[in-house]
Amino acid sequence: VDRYRISTDYTNAKWPMIALGDNDYFAIESGGTPDSKNEDFWNGKINWVTLADLPADDLFTEIIESKRKITEKGLKKSSAKLLQKNSVLVSSRATIGRIAINRNEVATNQGFKNIIIRDSKKVNVRFLAYMALNLVDEMISMASGGTFKEISKTIFSKLKIPLPPLEIQEQIVVELDGYASIITGAKQITKNWKPRIEIDPEWENVKLGEVCETSSGGTPLKSKNEYYENGIIPWLRSGEVAQGFVTESKLFITEMGLKNSSAKIFPIDTVLVAMYGATAGQVGILKFESATNQAVCGVLPNKKIVPEFLFQALKDQKEIMIQQAGGGAQPNISQGVVKNLEIPLPSLEIQKQIVEKIEAERALVESAKKLIEIYEQKTKEVISNFWK
Repeated sequence: VDRYRISTDYTNAKWPMIALGDNDYFAIESGGTPDSKNEDFWNGKINWVTLADLPADDLFTEIIESKRKITEKGLKKSSAKLLQKNSVLVSSRATIGRIAINRNEVATNQGFKNIIIRDSKKVNVRFLAYMALNLVDEMISMASGGTFKEISKTIFSKLKIPLPPLEIQEQIVVELDGYASIITGAKQITKNWKPRIEIDPEWENVKLGEVCETSSGGTPLKSKNEYYENGIIPWLRSGEVAQGFVTESKLFITEMGLKNSSAKIFPIDTVLVAMYGATAGQVGILKFESATNQAVCGVLPNKKIVPEFLFQALKDQKEIMIQQAGGGAQPNISQGVVKNLEIPLPSLEIQKQIVEKIEAERALVESAKKLIEIYEQKTKEVISNFWK
């Protein structure tokens, strides 16, 4: 990692601040949209970039090809402009501040302000993209409009970036690209890791209800303030089950609310299944004592099965639960469905070994998440130092 660190200290250097509208360095172009009803304007060969081509989790996106394309006629009959490759595209309407570099010629819709570099011997395109990241908060604060906020071309052109000599720009890009490669690699780990139990056909299969007790929760009367006001008992709803490892509750009820409803306090390591609505089939494992509403089924811990093993085994059965649910558009998983689920049941020793392996992998994923935080912060610090 340290090989990406630039040895030269630029902290006290002072670079000229160049406006994005300075014609010696840049040209600013907006985009446009051909008539969507005219088939002659669409499905051509010209890349036409929209916000959908810029994923929210990218630091900035490198675009080779867009999802939608327009024809020559569509380009000529709209305000869209064909942009030279290695320009910097900045979303400027509604969602402000997503950034991309186009590696081929593209046009964009009107939701972009696009920075064309006039002289590549003066400006490194990746340096410009990195510096544009530091303008996002300023762009948002200067945007105006009713339903959708937008930053105008006039205002956008007045934004400034520090511009050191090209050699120094390139050195900074090497450092920031190094950080970006670490972030990208760590994101791939966190995105692609999906813990699974490799089933041995020799294992016994049992119905969940044969080895575990289940129970649902309840909701105190909402008209009774004394059931909620100043409550200290955590009370979960089905949407919070999606935390996976459930470590917090946003709502609380009182002792009176608990006693006057079918809610009950589930112990630590209860495996929770969301039973109703959009989150039906989500599975979590409780890491603190808590009550739940009736849309949550609790599978109570016992000595026959390791809770974390059960948690993972039920996660793998989400689609089966949805298929067996009633309720039409809004799935409704009954406790009966949960009890009748067939789960693999190896020995406790094997269950523990599987859980230990999964937890070791999970620890590495958490380390990757920490790396992302660290190097995103390093990136911000390097960029912001140019303004200091």
